[in-house]
Amino acid sequence: MRFILALLIFISACSPGIDRSSIDIASLVLPDNQKTSQTIQCGLLESQTIRGLESLIPKFITDLKTSVSLDSAFIYFDQTQIGNFFLEFTNKNMDKELDEKFLSNEFIKTQCIDTLDKAPNYTLINSLVPELNVPYLVERSLCEFQEEKGYVDLMLAVNRLIDSGLLENTTIGSHLRQLTNNVSFEWSNWFSNKTDLIAFKEAFISDTLGKEIQQEFKAAATCLGSQKFQAYRLI
Repeated sequence: MRFILALLIFISACSPGIDRSSIDIASLVLPDNQKTSQTIQCGLLESQTIRGLESLIPKFITDLKTSVSLDSAFIYFDQTQIGNFFLEFTNKNMDKELDEKFLSNEFIKTQCIDTLDKAPNYTLINSLVPELNVPYLVERSLCEFQEEKGYVDLMLAVNRLIDSGLLENTTIGSHLRQLTNNVSFEWSNWFSNKTDLIAFKEAFISDTLGKEIQQEFKAAATCLGSQKFQAYRLI
């Protein structure tokens, strides 16, 4: 991986006029674990409670398992806009037939909008693997690359963070959804508890190396705040 990153930096430096859109840089430098992520926005119905919604989820899971084959399915409850939630499905491949099966599901037809958002999804840090029906804290940000920056710069910072040892005592899952314009992406951090979340943030505040790595991330991309969710793995 480091050889590929170094080679791409060398190519970019020697070819300042290169059209980055003509080369799928992301496929060369992002981890070889790409899955397709489908998300759909949902919400509580009028007079419906969270408890009422939860009572529908077992049948929803059963219906999904009998109609489609999935690697995983998640539900995210928005912690600031109570009543809003979204679903995410991941699989190696998603086709139109699978989309139609999602949208024809009774739970989705009742609770969600009729538009699926499809994007490649990559796992960048995987010390946390979500278990079924266990609550997790998730922070999700929309990010945009700085001018003349891209996935090479981002992955250099990610690899330095992993190698630094700053995450040795922190359980975290970090994921990236690659958006279609090749300039923006969604970044999600999963934590099993608030202790790990605080420890992760402290690593960038109290440690000199952590501050340096944080500056590398900021030099590569700008992230617009974060949304907080309580998430569960359903499948």
